[in-house]
Amino acid sequence: MSDHIASPSVVSPHPVPAPPLFDSFWPKPDTGAPRALLAALISGLAAAVFLPLEGPGIGWTLFGAITTAALLFAVRDAGTARLLWAATGALLLTVCALRSAEWLAALCVLTSAVAAALAITGARAVRELVLMTVAVPIAACRALPWAARGMRGRLRGSRALRMALSVLVALALLLIFGALFSGADENFARIADAVMPELDFETFFRATFVFGPFTLLALGAAFTALRPPRLDPPAEQRRTLRGPEWAIPIGVLVALFALFIVVQAASLFGGPAHVRDSAGLTFSAYARSGFWQLTLVTILTLPVIAAAARWAPKRTTAERNLLRGLAGALAVLTLVIVGSALARMVAYQDAYGYTVLRLLVMTCEIWLGVVYAMIIAAGLRLRAHWLPTAVLATAMGALLALAALNPEGAVAGANVTRFEQTGKIDPEYLATLSPDALPAIDRLPTDLKHSIVADINADADELGWRSWNLTTHLTRP
Repeated sequence: MSDHIASPSVVSPHPVPAPPLFDSFWPKPDTGAPRALLAALISGLAAAVFLPLEGPGIGWTLFGAITTAALLFAVRDAGTARLLWAATGALLLTVCALRSAEWLAALCVLTSAVAAALAITGARAVRELVLMTVAVPIAACRALPWAARGMRGRLRGSRALRMALSVLVALALLLIFGALFSGADENFARIADAVMPELDFETFFRATFVFGPFTLLALGAAFTALRPPRLDPPAEQRRTLRGPEWAIPIGVLVALFALFIVVQAASLFGGPAHVRDSAGLTFSAYARSGFWQLTLVTILTLPVIAAAARWAPKRTTAERNLLRGLAGALAVLTLVIVGSALARMVAYQDAYGYTVLRLLVMTCEIWLGVVYAMIIAAGLRLRAHWLPTAVLATAMGALLALAALNPEGAVAGANVTRFEQTGKIDPEYLATLSPDALPAIDRLPTDLKHSIVADINADADELGWRSWNLTTHLTRP
């Protein structure tokens, strides 16, 4: 009986598992976990210690400076553009230490978050700008296991880890036995109360609901800054419309804009003289009947121009010139409408007084005018890769310029000047402003300004050191 020798069988290798969903387009950073975790802990501690819970103040500025420095320490090799965005975000937070208007501080904090997201992600294209709105929260969840693995490999067998554990054990023993001794002797209890910090609700809230979330978000920010996500543009060629398919709607809109400007030329730019010369027309009707509609027109025209730039063909010189002509004409006509909206608001404020809301709306209109000027510049060469970030940069610049103007002080000053010229003023509105308006209000007669100043300074003494700002300090009686 012959031995049967079996031929060796070929064993197929185990299939390699596919990478997780996010790792396919957003891999984890290779290094940097210890620095990222340290930066996150510093940022969380800065938030717990400095952030003012009752309003604006220098605490936001200190938090921004410390967090920016910590994240730059974690990343180290940030490029020039990302450094500029980080500096802009920190500069926006300094407004909280200079101005006392809560609405202005809230706008600056929210805008600084956008600047921080741009610095963290390095986003430039529109699809990357959309992704940056969710990048850091997603990265915060992915960063925890990444940081744990990095720290475990770094600290395994480390003397620093053993010393840290020894200190934690010592603190635990100190708390346990200190509490027992405090219960056994009143004199020892008084010493313990003098040494230990007061554990009230605010301390507990800061130690849990402020420190934890901000630490996690800072860890996600460091994770994202070390390896920003990138969305590659689609490989296939973009589909475009035929010339008449997009040119007819845009051309009709250009004709409509031109007709409106011609028909309404007198009311658009006539201002107070047009109101006086028109029977039955008041300043209120002149401004209110058209201002908000014209503002909405300037806003809605932006996606129309963007759609034309996206869907219009640009293969030949004639197609490119057609796009330049129609989109450029629409942008120029919209600039004219921006000017008309501003003229209406100026006439309305001259007649009925000045408010912060009206100043904000005028600032937004001026910013929209700058945006349309950039659209015209981009359309000359049909290259707009720089436009999305430029729009955000000009918005931040407009907010910083508004903060430098001291909007509530400017509004109060304009109303006081109007009072000196006409004798008309709204003291109830002035009393709702912040201490930023006090230098201008000081020009009013004593009997009129006394109650206004008292209402503005009513809550000044209740603010803590975290809510300190320069204006309140200089104007406090």
